[in-house]
Amino acid sequence: MSFVAKAPTQRLLAVHGWSGTVLGLFLYLIVVTGAVAVFAVEIGAWSKPGEGRQAVFERPLDPTIAELSESVPEEYMDEVQIFGLNTGELMVFFHGHTENEQGTIEDIGVRYLLDHETHEVIKREEGFRSEMEDLPRSELMDFIVTLHINLHAPNPWGLYMTGILGFVMVIATVSGLILHRHIITDLFVSPRLSSRLLNSRDRHILAGTWSLPFGFILAFTGAFFSFATTIGVPVIAFAAFGGDTERLLEIIEPPAIVAEAPGQVASIDSIIADSSERAGIAPNFVGLVDYGTEAFSVRVNHLPRDGAISAVANLYDGSTGNFLRIAPLIGNEPSSSATVASLMGPLHFGNFGGIISKLVWGALGVALAYVTLSGLQLWVRRRIDEPAWAWMNNAVILTGYGVPITMLGAAFGYFPAFGIGADAGQWTAFGFLASSAALLAIGCLIRKADRLTAVLQWTMIIGLARTPGLRLAFGGDNWLELMQRQDVLTLAIDLVFWMGAGWGVVSALKLQLLPRKSAETLSVPAE
Repeated sequence: MSFVAKAPTQRLLAVHGWSGTVLGLFLYLIVVTGAVAVFAVEIGAWSKPGEGRQAVFERPLDPTIAELSESVPEEYMDEVQIFGLNTGELMVFFHGHTENEQGTIEDIGVRYLLDHETHEVIKREEGFRSEMEDLPRSELMDFIVTLHINLHAPNPWGLYMTGILGFVMVIATVSGLILHRHIITDLFVSPRLSSRLLNSRDRHILAGTWSLPFGFILAFTGAFFSFATTIGVPVIAFAAFGGDTERLLEIIEPPAIVAEAPGQVASIDSIIADSSERAGIAPNFVGLVDYGTEAFSVRVNHLPRDGAISAVANLYDGSTGNFLRIAPLIGNEPSSSATVASLMGPLHFGNFGGIISKLVWGALGVALAYVTLSGLQLWVRRRIDEPAWAWMNNAVILTGYGVPITMLGAAFGYFPAFGIGADAGQWTAFGFLASSAALLAIGCLIRKADRLTAVLQWTMIIGLARTPGLRLAFGGDNWLELMQRQDVLTLAIDLVFWMGAGWGVVSALKLQLLPRKSAETLSVPAE
């Protein structure tokens, strides 16, 4: 079916093409890293051998918190944050709030890193949160997630860039939806094998049609996360409170009630057990407010359980252990704004249905990356004879294969450094930059598009095939050890790399078999 007449369609086609071309290469980077970042927790556990898989709230907390609180200054007892790290340790942060040297209010207190099994103190730090060392985590996971969030650019400029890319993606998906004249039949297009160009066009239409709704959701929620704090909060604060951001933040996250009188302390473990039963899943965070006072309250956060979309936060009276209510994300009482805000995270990260929803989100992310890249290729090929566009063809090829290759380069920098105890974060960045420089050199040396494509394809295939071996070579557990402790996650990720390499080989060979006409062009099909 057609939504608009032919003339407006031509203008929409220009909008659709240019919106995807101007920032299309960066958009492709964001989409690919986002598809990988969906599995950030899994990658973190895979890249830290034997770690990050423990249920950190299984051991009783009551005696541990009571013992630690005795050695913490009273001014740090306003709040206690308790959560597990991807590397397996338990973090307990007793803190208050005071003004730092920059004149802003910041958390200050004592932070403990505990062994998840024995609760023995591994490390103790005291001071402002910004002065404390970074939390233990997988540097590889952290690098990829940060690349997706802000391109490793300084804040807030990195968030501005990714937010703009989100809006570009919104434009591309909406215009793409309108441009699909035969949207129902396009869902079942069979890619033609008569030429490479027609095959690419049909695949673009097929993948684009199926991924359009997902693309809009991903773009909108991504733009929300980029602009909500960098632009939204200051603008609302200026309009409603004369620029007083702190007053606005008090509405978003109401301040705790200050209480001096001592009070009873209910069992935190019983509260966690009750909250887990209500939520249907173990918690990922426990927050204590005014611990040991008459206003003591406990907040228990849970990620979405299988089949649910939004996360759950249960609020309890810390003195009696009685359940009070489900705490909204924003404010004290449930509201439509809090409901919408709570849906943004699950819809963007796909973590609402366990590993199944993550797999779906990851697959749709790969499809969306393909749509972005193939759209760029089709747009450029139609203008390949124009001098201003000729250089863009190789840039698209370099970016298409370069993004996954540079992420593999980051892994090739990370694993050796992790294995020998060097600065894994620094070497992860070095691996990414070194592989990026090598790709630019290859792009300058190889000008013929077909040859460049073949070189990059096999580079990516070799990188995918060798990454699991690299993990094993630098301290990773072998498959026998993994099977003995039933570590399906690491086994599955290793298999994904090898399957990706196998799929790359098949794709490379199929591409060579497709006929290629000497001067293929693709014009807008007539009605």
